[in-house]
Amino acid sequence: MRNFQPISIVILFAILAVSGSATARDTAAPQPQIRVDLPAASRLDAGPGALRASRAAAQGTTWLVYNTFDTGPNCVTEGWASVDITAQTHVFTHVDDFAGLGGGISGGLVPLEGAQSMWCGARPDAADIVLCGYSRLPGYGNSWAQALCTAGCLSVADSVEIHFAIHWDSEPGYDATWLQFDECDEQWTDIYGGIGTWDGVGSDTLSVAVADTVHSSALRFRFYFESDGAWSDEDGLWNTDGGYILDQLSVTDRNGVVVAYEDFEDESVGDTDADDWVGCNPPGYGDYAGLYPGLTVVQGDPCKANLTCL
Repeated sequence: MRNFQPISIVILFAILAVSGSATARDTAAPQPQIRVDLPAASRLDAGPGALRASRAAAQGTTWLVYNTFDTGPNCVTEGWASVDITAQTHVFTHVDDFAGLGGGISGGLVPLEGAQSMWCGARPDAADIVLCGYSRLPGYGNSWAQALCTAGCLSVADSVEIHFAIHWDSEPGYDATWLQFDECDEQWTDIYGGIGTWDGVGSDTLSVAVADTVHSSALRFRFYFESDGAWSDEDGLWNTDGGYILDQLSVTDRNGVVVAYEDFEDESVGDTDADDWVGCNPPGYGDYAGLYPGLTVVQGDPCKANLTCL
């Protein structure tokens, strides 16, 4: 009898637990029902004719625009235009006095020397439709490819040095400024040695040498700023004071001859060119979109071809 009693209690508790669980589920409050009120013409009680009319109206199509690009034998654009989206829409590298900008977020948005400097950036008060939708100005935008070059091909003797003051502010690791040179042939080469690339935030005054072994007595210099497709002042994901500020630019050869100098003091605010240095954005890849008669275009389906303009 001593062995039976504990077992009977366990069984009794198990039965009560199962029974209590079932009772709770059976007596739960009913779940609320979702009611959808349809327009009168769509309800089933409005009659089959009204329902058919409602379905026909819902399936109708309104043409907003329809283009064939044909006028007789000619191809016409009918209001459409093609654009090379790789081309820069604006030269943002310009002379500025930074008045009214309060030094920017880092305090570096000021002239590096004198009253004006060259700045790769955009003001919040710029009256330019290009800047519509920019989130945080002053600063720079997505997919910028902005450059400042020596105005002409420089004739130099032996090694060359370029001297300048620079402040930079861009997303580290993704957007940066490079110092480059070419032999007046559009084949630009980065100047390395720990000096030629600037990203993040910083300031410096530098002299950078280019040995006579890498040029043929004729060359140009450029400061090239490039941003990728996101995280900039345009989308508001990275707040900056613009790509770079430059001042006290000069180029000297081995004999100490100054062949290109600029302090940007005698230019007007907004100028993109100075005496020896000019804005020189690289060109886009080209606009290759256009209208063509179908007869002149290779089409993939041998059984069906569009012979009209496309």
